[in-house]
Amino acid sequence: MGTLMHRIQALPGTTFSNVVERGNYRSEERACLSFREFERILALEVLGPYHNEIHRGLGQPPIAKWTSSIETAVFRHPLDSQAFLLDFLPYEIRVIRRDGVRLFNIQYQDGGLAHLLGRPDTRLRVKYDPRNLSSVYVELPDGDHVRVPYADLRREPITLWEHRNAVRCLKDEGRRSVDETSIFAAIREQRAILDEARGQSRKARRNVVRREIAQRCADSPSEPNQSQFPAGKAEDDVDRIPMPPPGAHSGVEIW
Repeated sequence: MGTLMHRIQALPGTTFSNVVERGNYRSEERACLSFREFERILALEVLGPYHNEIHRGLGQPPIAKWTSSIETAVFRHPLDSQAFLLDFLPYEIRVIRRDGVRLFNIQYQDGGLAHLLGRPDTRLRVKYDPRNLSSVYVELPDGDHVRVPYADLRREPITLWEHRNAVRCLKDEGRRSVDETSIFAAIREQRAILDEARGQSRKARRNVVRREIAQRCADSPSEPNQSQFPAGKAEDDVDRIPMPPPGAHSGVEIW
């Protein structure tokens, strides 16, 4: 991790390990990468230099050690990729009512919850994907999950970051409480402003990327996001981080 973090801290906008190391370096002013771009650079760093340089502890490149080790390894993949994703999602405890379930001041409803109403305890885990709040996942007592969409299906997918920003802005305007309608209205207004500001500032660019993430997740809301890294390579990526030589196999899959 030390080697990897040393290289990451060479990227523009780094905050370094602590304020002493950062000194007078203005991280916010120099930051220019979206989260998606950083994910790709991190993956390229692992697949390129890190895997193919001699490791002092191993006495050989990590990729060579990996290749020799997997020759006798028995691979165990998740039996259900959907269930694997749900195991790692954050959750809140909520009461299941006749009108569905409420999370982040948003109402969710689905007929699959009807059989839970007769239970003595209807407090269950409600899991959510911060990248796309258009649906939540209610964990049943037997461990299965029910995907529950917005009660109002006309609502557009939003991210948790957009939601929090909208609530903060509404409270700054003096509102003591906010409802679902005002939240989505605020988000639509913010998106209109972001569309105008696209490319004009780093903050606007980051927020636009978050919106695009929500839209991509909405295209397949019940499946893990497998398009984190584009197939093509930008020239900057190739120049900055070398990849394994032609014909070499990294042995690592990117999801």
